[in-house]
Amino acid sequence: MTDFAEAFNRGQEAAVIAAKARAEVEEVFANANAQLLSVTNGQLELGRANFEKPRKRTAANFLAMGGALANFFDTTPSETEPWITARNPKAADSSWAKLARWDRPHDGYPCLLSYDNKDVRCHDQDSLAEAIAELLASSWGGEKLHALLSRPLKHGAPGTSES
Repeated sequence: MTDFAEAFNRGQEAAVIAAKARAEVEEVFANANAQLLSVTNGQLELGRANFEKPRKRTAANFLAMGGALANFFDTTPSETEPWITARNPKAADSSWAKLARWDRPHDGYPCLLSYDNKDVRCHDQDSLAEAIAELLASSWGGEKLHALLSRPLKHGAPGTSES
């Protein structure tokens, strides 16, 4: 006979473990963000955001909906995918830039960072922190962050001649 009480108890334990893991993930990102903001005088912010996945169109879709108007009239909700992102909040263009695709299951671990044809799987807080540090230290991440730091600053922002 199935022991539903035991199953319930296992689920409660799993919920506690998952909440702890998700809190660890949040802590790693908060620490990384605080350090980037500090070392760049507030010019680099790390985050996570969902971006629309590019829609795959076949020739049949394109022809059936009248060519270029296909995208305009398509009301199908777009799929999104999570990304680790960065931005320069002091820049005139303070939009978020994609650094790495990000996958974190409901249980918290294992997380997956994908960038520059690399997939890095993280099974705990330490491996996640190390993976983010490796992303920031890589030429891939360095170039993306350099581009953000090179964006023209907002008029009147601290660090400009008009402040």
